[in-house]
Amino acid sequence: MFRRVIRHSWSQRLRSWYILFFQLPSLPEMALTFAGARAVERTFTGMARNPNAFPPDILARYRDNALRPGAMTAMLNYYRANAPAFVKSAPSEPVHVPTLMIWGEHDTALGLELTEGYDGLVDDFTLRRLPQASHWVQQDAPDAVNATIAEWMSARGLVAGRG
Repeated sequence: MFRRVIRHSWSQRLRSWYILFFQLPSLPEMALTFAGARAVERTFTGMARNPNAFPPDILARYRDNALRPGAMTAMLNYYRANAPAFVKSAPSEPVHVPTLMIWGEHDTALGLELTEGYDGLVDDFTLRRLPQASHWVQQDAPDAVNATIAEWMSARGLVAGRG
């Protein structure tokens, strides 16, 4: 889906500039870990709809983890490994597993157009958009995320009774 959207959406291309930056060797690691990995902290608080969802102790943990030897490279390798898939066509098999997508409507990295077009790709697809959440839905709206998951699982008989 991302590949289709990125080819036709200038707004998503602008939102995804960081993926190209992450392809450079060493420079992204240096930029993100500079000054005690403050850029990592700013990524979370700057994109969050509710910056209070990231208290200082949690942000310190994210920064500390980013500063571990090799950790930032490991984090960036996700984008490096998947970059070719953003431009190359690849066969896609339909997903036959019930799938729930929870999306924050204030996501600054991924546009709402990425939530569309799953018909024929996923047999049982459910989209729940959270109007007051960002890219970090589970931090911005933990109660809404948990309730959405519980309701979705219950509707499919995926929740066992408590004993």
